[in-house]
Amino acid sequence: MWLSYAGESHSEGVRYGLLALETADPTYAVSVVESGTPEVYTDANLRASRATWGDVSHSTGWIYDYGEEDWFVSPLALTRTKASLDYCNTTGPKLAAFGFGWCWDGNYYAVDSINKYISATQEYIDHAESNDMLTRVFFTTGPVDSYTLGLGYLKYLAYEQIRDSVLADPNRILFDYADILCYDDGSSTPNTRTYDGHIYPWITTTNLGDAGLGHIGPAGRLRLAKAMWWMLARMAGWDGSAVDSTATDILTFTLAEQTGSATVNTTNHTVSIQVTWDADITSLMPTITMDYGATISPMSGVAQDFTSPVVFTVTALDGTTTQEWVVTVTQEAASPVLVRDGERIVTYNGVPIKI
Repeated sequence: MWLSYAGESHSEGVRYGLLALETADPTYAVSVVESGTPEVYTDANLRASRATWGDVSHSTGWIYDYGEEDWFVSPLALTRTKASLDYCNTTGPKLAAFGFGWCWDGNYYAVDSINKYISATQEYIDHAESNDMLTRVFFTTGPVDSYTLGLGYLKYLAYEQIRDSVLADPNRILFDYADILCYDDGSSTPNTRTYDGHIYPWITTTNLGDAGLGHIGPAGRLRLAKAMWWMLARMAGWDGSAVDSTATDILTFTLAEQTGSATVNTTNHTVSIQVTWDADITSLMPTITMDYGATISPMSGVAQDFTSPVVFTVTALDGTTTQEWVVTVTQEAASPVLVRDGERIVTYNGVPIKI
């Protein structure tokens, strides 16, 4: 997927968090592009940037600095952002996920301003859907650092307005940047502060850290990255359930020449499948799916000789747990060969065929 978290300096926390997560666990591979043309499709890693095609000041060109004025403030902002979606959809790279990275701007907390943001974001969602784009546009909240007590409370109310709008529509998606940073790892209680008798959530000291990149510390950036991977995985179809990193099951096994579905026995770890009578059993190319993150040897998509049962070894996501599977291929019985007028004939499914 290509993620564009279009924004100013605070959006940096997401991108550098993604890089830090990859360092901690290479499973979460990512490339981050900060200028020029975004990376084209690859199945090797997530692609992250804040690129858009144009903004309110530029009708064309890749832009790496997007503000409130570019997302929702004016009719031109809506026109240019829709044009960016169109360009990515037709010219590419194809954009998978698109959201706005709020910054410190203190002017955008009034109800009418937030309503403009909500309306604009919904317009982008509708535009992508009506034009059959693969792009998923998501809602966001913003910073919870460096505001005065009063402005911090007003920002909290603005974020609540965004949250309420998302909760009111089950089709909307929210990356709750603010909320993520108000909790420390292992805690279900948010950090808070008080203004004029109002208690509201605020960034934790741990997450703020040295505020070195994107105005967020290393712990906060890592939390943002983990949350981003979670959200993108849900967009891609994951149901949110925990993944068993030791799972080694074969889920499906198919051959182009098969006569029916394979029988996959997860107790005995065997696969049985029948192919047509005329299939070349010495060179059949299986398509195999396994549990999430697992790999298989011999690989899926590589021709094998199934004259005798073949042993496939599945290695789980953890990289150490393995399971051997025995795959047996049989051929359906062919009709007796007849000789008619000097030609060899078989009857297959009631149809005479010359061989």
